[in-house]
Amino acid sequence: MTRFALSLLLLAVAAPTHASTIRWLHHSASPVTVPGGTSSFFLDDQPPPDLQPIVVETVTINDGTTVSLPTFTSVPFASDTPLEPFVSASVNLSADQEMTACVTFSQTVAQLSTSGVATTLGARMVSGLTLPMSPDVGLTGFTSIGLLGAITSGSTVHTGEGVALTVTLTNNCGADRTVYLSYDSPDANAYVRFVPTSEVEFKCQTTTSGLAGGFVYKKEKCLASCWGGVGKGIQPASDCVPPFGGKTALCISSLETKTIAKESACLDCPECYSGGDCAADATARVAGLESIVDGLSPALFCDDSGSGDGLSALEAKCQQRTATYLGKLANDVLKCLMNCHKREFKGRVPAGVCSSPVSDAKTVTCLTKVNAKVIVGIDRSCTDAPECYALDGAGWTAAVSPTVEGLDGGLFCGSPSGAFVD
Repeated sequence: MTRFALSLLLLAVAAPTHASTIRWLHHSASPVTVPGGTSSFFLDDQPPPDLQPIVVETVTINDGTTVSLPTFTSVPFASDTPLEPFVSASVNLSADQEMTACVTFSQTVAQLSTSGVATTLGARMVSGLTLPMSPDVGLTGFTSIGLLGAITSGSTVHTGEGVALTVTLTNNCGADRTVYLSYDSPDANAYVRFVPTSEVEFKCQTTTSGLAGGFVYKKEKCLASCWGGVGKGIQPASDCVPPFGGKTALCISSLETKTIAKESACLDCPECYSGGDCAADATARVAGLESIVDGLSPALFCDDSGSGDGLSALEAKCQQRTATYLGKLANDVLKCLMNCHKREFKGRVPAGVCSSPVSDAKTVTCLTKVNAKVIVGIDRSCTDAPECYALDGAGWTAAVSPTVEGLDGGLFCGSPSGAFVD
């Protein structure tokens, strides 16, 4: 086996202010001492030095077969080291031709005794990955892939023991491929990191925040499309109001299912999320978001039939675009607040500045811009607003934005379990 390019993405919220155990992937022409023997593929606690060139390993994977990449084994730990409860391995991968949604990737992290006997700490697998084509045998063009998973509770690596990373790839692409693993350089960092609960729970919160904003935006688009169909005479108005019907019911049902499934997939939720029950929290949270959207709909899609001109085509378009803009408002307001919380988590802004009333200057500017864009968008779309509208762009944003900002407290709530204290 020659050297190839592989990169596994580490947890995106990793921050030096939160303690963790990290071991970097290296290669040595002269084998180094590891538990139970020696290896040229090793892990240690030193990142690759500046300007060090990328190391590339190459492996051929015949169609329909599985190949293991070199196992990277740590040098012996110098002292007893309790491990954080989650692990993320980071590797960079590419291929001689693009492998589109046809790769099965698995990683296993093991603890090694002083004699090299392995005990699995955690393993994860994902199918349907895509590896990009590298134009220069793995020196560029690789992608970072990361799997985060729980490990055996209460694990401690004792003095002289170690850890090891094994990655396997299965080629389901219909043709033989050459795969590259890139590592041991600042331009292709690869590592194993044991991740504290605080980061995993915070990751769940950022995921859920994104899902919440996306849900409101997408449901408003479902409703706008429905009312557009009513105007064209191809859908009954009853499809556009609870309990919904036809294509609109399918649109909303699919959105509900996907949103609940994605939050439920969080590895660990904070205790303030329905006592740490991700699935229960996801169901309750979607129901709460539904009530906000459905409660706003009678005003957004108000009955203008009693006016002199009824609901004209321009007035109907105003309603539909206002709904879409307000959905986007919800999505973008929560993004402003989520980015603030990310900076707060990393210690880049003082604690508390992201909570209502927001005092972080960057976030205040972000929120101001988001509201201004929506105001302009609504007003441009509503040069002929329905007579049943009492609000213009500024009025709509003033009515909706505080409600959306109020969701943030339940998304980035504190954790009674002490999850945010390492």
